[in-house]
Amino acid sequence: ASDGVAGLEAIARHRPDCVVISLTAPAQDAPSFLKALRGQSAPPVIVLAQCPRRETVESCTRLGAAAVVERSFDGAATIEAIASALARSANGARAAA
Repeated sequence: ASDGVAGLEAIARHRPDCVVISLTAPAQDAPSFLKALRGQSAPPVIVLAQCPRRETVESCTRLGAAAVVERSFDGAATIEAIASALARSANGARAAA
């Protein structure tokens, strides 16, 4: 999606397994996005940040982010965070069944 607002609409329409959002997404930053998802059956959310400060990581995690990952050019950390979030989500779904 082009921004956080469009992302929320896309989640409602497509029900993805995982969402990746930039900390500073246009129209709605990651904390606002996470607040909007609270109370909904939402997929795991990975937040990408240029140089995440500890406070940023803690805030996003408290708001429900599965992980806050430093934006990098190789993408390995992002892929690892997505795989981990999907595994935790699948394990949680199995435990609830």
